[in-house]
Amino acid sequence: MLESTNRYATASREYLGRAWQYLAEEDLSQASEKGWGAAAEMVKAIAEERGWPHDGQRLLYRVIDNLVAETGDEELQDSVRPAHQLLRKLVFDGLSSVVHSERSDPAGQAGAVVGCQVAIPL
Repeated sequence: MLESTNRYATASREYLGRAWQYLAEEDLSQASEKGWGAAAEMVKAIAEERGWPHDGQRLLYRVIDNLVAETGDEELQDSVRPAHQLLRKLVFDGLSSVVHSERSDPAGQAGAVVGCQVAIPL
């Protein structure tokens, strides 16, 4: 494994661990941010290993599209996009109503955010 690939994979695991911590603390904004970070870092690790450009969100989504084409696993897109969508909603919209409903259902969207990285194979 390339040193840079290993660095991205390590960062992904660290983000994922922090996401679970924030989720346990019911800090959904931070949990979603770290969940997206975990997913993005794992996508970067895969892209780095294959020599694909990955700097910027547009290119990260292109990497995901390439992985779907390579593996035939369309669930990859379904696993990563909700993490980013929830993060955007929490950051840009504030979404106090989502935060309150998530506290009563912690396995809802926040669980999807934290778990999204796991579906991406190395």
